Amino acid sequence: DDLRLAERLLKEAAELEPVNADAYAALALVAYAHHVFGFDRSAARDAQLRSAAERAAKLAPQSDFAQLALALLYRRNPGTDDEALSLLRALAARHGTDKFILRQLGSVLAATQRDEEALACYYRAAALPGGDAIALMGRALLLGRQQRIDEMEAAVEQALALRPDYGYAHVIKLVVMCYNRGDIGRTKLALQQIPPRVMGDERVAAVAAFMWYWAREADRASEALRHVTHDYIESNVVTMPTGLLTGLVHRLAGRKEAAAIEWRAALRVLERRLALNPTSAGELGDKAALLAMLGERAAAEEALRAYEQLRRVPAGRATSATWQIYAELGREAEVADFFAERLKGNYSDGAHYLAAQFRFNPVLDPFRDQLRFRALAAEVDQFYAASAKVGTKAAAK
Repeated sequence: DDLRLAERLLKEAAELEPVNADAYAALALVAYAHHVFGFDRSAARDAQLRSAAERAAKLAPQSDFAQLALALLYRRNPGTDDEALSLLRALAARHGTDKFILRQLGSVLAATQRDEEALACYYRAAALPGGDAIALMGRALLLGRQQRIDEMEAAVEQALALRPDYGYAHVIKLVVMCYNRGDIGRTKLALQQIPPRVMGDERVAAVAAFMWYWAREADRASEALRHVTHDYIESNVVTMPTGLLTGLVHRLAGRKEAAAIEWRAALRVLERRLALNPTSAGELGDKAALLAMLGERAAAEEALRAYEQLRRVPAGRATSATWQIYAELGREAEVADFFAERLKGNYSDGAHYLAAQFRFNPVLDPFRDQLRFRALAAEVDQFYAASAKVGTKAAAK
């Protein structure tokens, strides 16, 4: 709502004064915020960012605000991180106490694998008067990428101490406990510590619902879903039809008919979105999953084939994007092959996510008593034990 209001007011300002470079630069920042928060990542929003940033830079090429807008455009566009980095280094040199500029510089440095420079930027922003919870979260994510999990957790706690209502920090705390630690008990404790007002953010509520679902707590998952008011969840954390998740929770609770109603409603949501963008691979993948959940095997496999072709992944082989569809179709061997291949000797962020999926996701429950899945469960236990040692070594360095 705040972004929509800001956008409306800035458009009015630009119409009243077409040569107002600051209005266009601010419009570019609003468009960029839509992307960062996951509210709108459409081609139209990208076009707005480009148009506003280029207009601002043309009207006032020496303006630092216009240069910042241009840096964000480069940051968003593929293949132009070096251009963004050049602009942001210059801006940071002139505005050494601007936390936003320092955070953006840190994010580009991190994206270009300059980790130590990025950490220094985040430290610098966080050390300024008043602290900076957002910079602390940037630092936390980068520490997580380096498998410095204890330090990552500490940075998240520092961010929450500064801003107890920081929804994203609560979400990343859940990620640390569930994915990086593989500890559902600590995940549930972190869920219980989320303030009610923060649960009013449906992006947080959707993640909380997922975690309660993984914890086999259907009632608490349903309670979290009451805060999700839209029929489609679209954020930088969760993107899917709300009915897909709601149906999973109903199935967990044994309410099969209610699950089917939610899944069919979710299909209608997807059909509307696919009518506007027929090549949206993510939504086609969700459609395949929903059809599989509804027992419509032939239609699900047809949608899966189309999805694999759009994503250009091997057909008939489970991937990180498709394994849950294969699981819903009962294709046990492909799912087991996928986890066996991806988890062996791999301690990256993605591997932690998959290990947590294997350990907690109810979609795998029908397979857990099978001999191969019992062996994989033991491997996941070993994975978390070995991962903890990797994290300890990384912190020592």
